Amino acid sequence: MSHKVADVSALFHFVNDWATLNKISSEEGQFIFPEYVVDAGASVFPQGDLPVLSGFNFVKQNNTVSRRFVFEGSKIESLKAMVLSSSSQKVKNPTRIQVVIALLYKCVVSALILTPKNAPFRVTTNLRKRMVPPLPEKSIGNFVWSFYPSNQSMQNKELHLHELVANIREGLSEFCDKNVKNFGDVSFVYEFLKKAPSLPQKKEAILVMEKKTMFLFSSWCRYPMYEADFGWGKPIWVTTSDCPMKNTIVLMDIRDGNGIEALVNLEEKDMAMFECDVELLRYASLSPN
Repeated sequence: MSHKVADVSALFHFVNDWATLNKISSEEGQFIFPEYVVDAGASVFPQGDLPVLSGFNFVKQNNTVSRRFVFEGSKIESLKAMVLSSSSQKVKNPTRIQVVIALLYKCVVSALILTPKNAPFRVTTNLRKRMVPPLPEKSIGNFVWSFYPSNQSMQNKELHLHELVANIREGLSEFCDKNVKNFGDVSFVYEFLKKAPSLPQKKEAILVMEKKTMFLFSSWCRYPMYEADFGWGKPIWVTTSDCPMKNTIVLMDIRDGNGIEALVNLEEKDMAMFECDVELLRYASLSPN
């Protein structure tokens, strides 16, 4: 599904409701329209003439490879315990997603001999529940944005897991405080889009970014992907067949709801180093059956 239409949250809720509708109607002969919010986006962003932004071409590079790493729930709990023991109460309740992102970033920077300065990362977040007022979780549209973690301690030569988790939390909090509460304001969105860089500015920005290695983390966790039952049972395994962008890492729940599957996309030469990282393999299994 294209992000021009909707995001992954809308996709999973659509599939889940479609399955529920199909199963109920086939079993009971009833037609039940799912509780869906198709006009939420229009209510927040009414039709109007907004500046046009050129899209990105999501073309898979020939030298990009994908690998699947699975973090069992027990390993994630170990990571949480490590963060809690090292953070001096700065991070009181680290989430599964935060500790896994922190470890993956720490390991990829170490394996590829990079630094946070020349290898920044972004994390996507679902805006629905963070907007003021919040939108229904089944709102159809593209309500996803990305933020940069706080840069505090990111310039340190050695990365520490608890500091990375703290930076992610602080970056999300800062992003929500400064931006998300304004996303329901059409004038704010209009001004934001008007400030979008022109084509020459984009080319200049691309030249600057080419000197850096940017990583993007996207979490698909906590969506009802394992609840869809069309009448022949719930899925055993849900994944995505292809993530075209290099240096993109997608997190998904495994079936038990406690573990996380990370779909990592790197250049082939980078993957050869990353998949051998000792610290990574201490907590994750590579392509398990």
